Amino acid sequence: MTGKAVFALIAVFILVGFSPKANAAEYPAPDKIIEFVLHSQPGSGMDTLQRMIARFLNDEKIVKSKIQVFNKQGGATTVAVNYVASKAGDPYVLQQWTTSVIMTILRGTTTVKSITDLALISSLVEDPNLLVVRTDSKYKGLNDFIEDARKNPEKVKGSVGSIGGTEHVIMNRLEKAAKVKFNITAFGGTSYVPVLGGHTDFTFSTLLDVQESMKAGKLRFLANAGDTRTQVAPDVPTMKELGVNASMRQLRGFLGPPEMPEYAVKYWDQAFTKLLEVKTFKDYLKTVDMEPVYMGPEQLKKFMPDYVKEFEADVKDLDVYIKK
Repeated sequence: MTGKAVFALIAVFILVGFSPKANAAEYPAPDKIIEFVLHSQPGSGMDTLQRMIARFLNDEKIVKSKIQVFNKQGGATTVAVNYVASKAGDPYVLQQWTTSVIMTILRGTTTVKSITDLALISSLVEDPNLLVVRTDSKYKGLNDFIEDARKNPEKVKGSVGSIGGTEHVIMNRLEKAAKVKFNITAFGGTSYVPVLGGHTDFTFSTLLDVQESMKAGKLRFLANAGDTRTQVAPDVPTMKELGVNASMRQLRGFLGPPEMPEYAVKYWDQAFTKLLEVKTFKDYLKTVDMEPVYMGPEQLKKFMPDYVKEFEADVKDLDVYIKK
């Protein structure tokens, strides 16, 4: 065999060894760490959820490779999104997405122009937000809350985690529907802490974030921002039920970097589908009042454009687009 023939044969072996099918057969490799990237701080509701998902996937042997959660905070999800975007083609990096990720991309602060530029893997759960006040608040219901805001423009104080974040979006929709104007301040971190401290009058929060404060009797709910009532707080009506035509549906799921291999997207689609069949995980979701709402890659591709359009309107209303 000539030198050229040997070289050609070696080249064939190399190409076969690195072909997508070969990688797919080995994926995920047992010696590889799988990164679950998260934009919020350790101990937050999203952090708790992400760690529980990783734990269940590993404990139930759905995913045998070790999953580690990496908190990459900063810029209202900008740092996390840019990190994932920099990992183009990497099958070992996933990120939890929710409304705040969509808003940050729409604002133009990331290297990603559209969430559809990333690998859409799944929607996993719906996480409702509720209007929260202190237990000793003068507001007894949504109606007197709205009435006071109408009489005193920009006097009722609301706290949000970040400008353009989830709570800010809901407040914007409530302002438009009720024809009121709040005094809104971004404190960073969890938005309910300023309410607890008496610095603000209200916020919107997920049940997971305020669970302990609710049990301690420090906070109470005035209304649900979702389209339907929650299982954990079935007596709390939606804003629409109370005559205010405003709502926001908050979904949580996973995405991957651009050009994530198709075999990896398919693997995680199957893994998350199996996860939602685990009874102990379904029981866990009930304790944090999250409803399983599964959509795989193909469903998400159809769902996401209209869902994102709703948030495009919020970006314009809030004037939070970053001009470059």
